[in-house]
Amino acid sequence: METWQIILIIIGIIVLIAAIAGGVFLYRKKKQYDVMLKAAKYLQEDEEQEALREQQRVQLSDDEASKIIVALGGAENIASIEQCAIRLRAVINDRAKIDEKALKAAGVSGVLKTTKYVQLIVGDRAELILEQIKKYLK
Repeated sequence: METWQIILIIIGIIVLIAAIAGGVFLYRKKKQYDVMLKAAKYLQEDEEQEALREQQRVQLSDDEASKIIVALGGAENIASIEQCAIRLRAVINDRAKIDEKALKAAGVSGVLKTTKYVQLIVGDRAELILEQIKKYLK
């Protein structure tokens, strides 16, 4: 075999190894890119679903808020209201106007009456409901 033939074989082997390495590199990059695209797609779907859930929670809290105000005897019967963890704590002018059945129907899971306050247990929606109640009371 002549020298140029050996050099040609060596160059062919080097090109073959480079082509295989390049193909493996591109395959891995494509796979990594596909994973990133899928992750971005799922992330976008999660954000859209979370935005929709938040909108539904606000709409739900708006409806609950109006029902709670009515069940507490109307806006004029509420002296003040504030959030305390998962509860709403209200100072009521006339306790006789409170309709506990209507409060339960409005989504309040429990009503606690103390000497000073009426506490409504509403769960993790307390902040959203309070915001809506304050909008109605203004």
